[in-house]
Amino acid sequence: MSFMASGEFDKMGKPGDVLTAANRDMVDSPSAYVKLFDMMLDPASAALVQHCTAGKDRTGLGSALMLLTLGVPKESVMQDFLLSNKYREAYNKAAVDAMVKQFNLTDENAIEVIKALMDVRPEYINAAFDEMAKKYGSIQGFLEKGLGLSKDEQAKLKRMYLE
Repeated sequence: MSFMASGEFDKMGKPGDVLTAANRDMVDSPSAYVKLFDMMLDPASAALVQHCTAGKDRTGLGSALMLLTLGVPKESVMQDFLLSNKYREAYNKAAVDAMVKQFNLTDENAIEVIKALMDVRPEYINAAFDEMAKKYGSIQGFLEKGLGLSKDEQAKLKRMYLE
């Protein structure tokens, strides 16, 4: 995203395109999620903190995968994912305002692109879920084949993290 540093927001496409593509790409680079589940399976690390730069995209997908593995319905996972907008609202507004000022932006599409980068949207995480279905048949297929998380390991996680 070097265009952000240069202020060339017009090269970012439509609002939401960047993070939709990024979420799709996360399916092809699962090593961080493999490590996350390996740590979750280790009883010595039952309490974990996961994070990324903004704590909403890569972390959001990681949290979604954890919840789905534990049997939380996809609709509830989506509601949880979208809570980032509520809790990041003030930060997002300040960040957008700062970038608009820093780059002297007046183009409404560029401003909408920046807002889209700060938000979480259903289409972002759904892009990852769709990519999992396309490449692995389902989210469950991704857990098993993409992350190497066996059904026995998934059952162990449920025993470890659910009462």
